[in-house]
Amino acid sequence: MDKIAFVFAGQGAQYPGMGRDLYETNDSVRRTMDRFERVRPGTMKQCFEGTKEELSQTINTQPCIHALNVSIAQALLDAGVKPSAFAGFSIGEFAALHLAGSMELEDSMETVMKRAELMQTSSEVETGLAAVLKLEDAVVEDLAKSCVELYPVNYNAPGQLVVAGRKSSFDDLGVKVKAVGGRMMLLPVSGAFHSPFMDQAAHQFGEYLDTKNILDPTIPVYANISAEPYRNTKQTLQKQMNAPVRWKESIEKMVAGGVTHIIEVGPGTALSSMIRRISSNIRISNVDNAAALAKTLQGVVLV
Repeated sequence: MDKIAFVFAGQGAQYPGMGRDLYETNDSVRRTMDRFERVRPGTMKQCFEGTKEELSQTINTQPCIHALNVSIAQALLDAGVKPSAFAGFSIGEFAALHLAGSMELEDSMETVMKRAELMQTSSEVETGLAAVLKLEDAVVEDLAKSCVELYPVNYNAPGQLVVAGRKSSFDDLGVKVKAVGGRMMLLPVSGAFHSPFMDQAAHQFGEYLDTKNILDPTIPVYANISAEPYRNTKQTLQKQMNAPVRWKESIEKMVAGGVTHIIEVGPGTALSSMIRRISSNIRISNVDNAAALAKTLQGVVLV
């Protein structure tokens, strides 16, 4: 029997029309999305009909991805899939924490909305993200330090590290990366997430979290900031905003802990691609549409 983990999509995975066919064909998705719609009216319209530009605004992206992440996971749970661990990439952690018992659905959405608002405001400075490919992490770290206000933030997979900071510094980084045999790719994200540019937002988010009823999870949720199961959940969520995402380590720890099948839940397949580069000893499925849900459920049943 497989030991299953759910991992949840992060910002950048969104696309116009995401989740529509699941909402139209799956009762669990429909019921869950309807609950989110009552908390944040307009969420379904943005997911199903929103433009790429509308969905790319952090204040919309994060609530929409969260609603879809949780709704798809609920369909898997209602079908009898029983995960023994969770992880989420950045905003994806909120779906993981909700499903692991840390917060109620409505509270999770309200918390995501506040986070998105704070991060959107912090993104009004000319900052962004760039992926550096084909280099060792230590090399990228040194190159980032040699540039003005650039920071390594997302340790995605071997040969893939995302750097955050001032857009004006990315040209310098790109030249240096090319000189040592790497490649840099600017990402369609308008904010230096998980970097010191989020320090003020993280402080304000911590004050907000103190007003919410948030518990430690009852099922392991591997934290972005440590690659260890969540503890001191409010403090960890606050630190997550301005600390690097240690995704590679999180997957390695899951595999070491006995996980044999990872199901990527939510829009896109970016996490599956990363996981394949991290470990060859893991089954990977992904669910972001009705056909993928049916295929994944069949695969779980056949194990």
